[in-house]
Amino acid sequence: ANGGGGEEGVKEGEGDDKGGIGGVNGGDDDPLRRLRRKLLDQVEFTWHWHDARWKRSYRELLDYKERYGHCLVSAKDKEYVKLSGWVLKQRRLFKNKRSATSEGSDGGLTNERIKLLEEAGFEFHPHACKWQVRYEELIKYSEEFGDCLVPQRYEPNPQLGVWVRKQ
Repeated sequence: ANGGGGEEGVKEGEGDDKGGIGGVNGGDDDPLRRLRRKLLDQVEFTWHWHDARWKRSYRELLDYKERYGHCLVSAKDKEYVKLSGWVLKQRRLFKNKRSATSEGSDGGLTNERIKLLEEAGFEFHPHACKWQVRYEELIKYSEEFGDCLVPQRYEPNPQLGVWVRKQ
């Protein structure tokens, strides 16, 4: 059994119309299969392992945002190497979706996932928003210290010191 979004116990192909519940070995016309599928759906059973993996990474992103106040996961942060890779993949998939040909390719990122990411404050174009993030950090610094003279090697936020120097 695999409920609650985990990926253990579900292999690719299980339950996805290849012989699982509601699959070709009985079909959706079987009342018992329909009932079982409905019951499993009610507990948010994960029918595809890749969906469970995506949901887990999305929850990690939400945790990251709660901790840091943004979704700009740095590839340089050793604690979040996997998450930063996932974030980069979402941006690439989004770009591919937007530039997909008329052959019907969706680029691998569903509209539902895009909506979830946008609602979380995910930036698909991070370079455009980094300036704004640093500016907001500078405002906080200014409120705390009464000026904008951030040291180049400002220990609590080294990126802010570099950013101020480049302005």
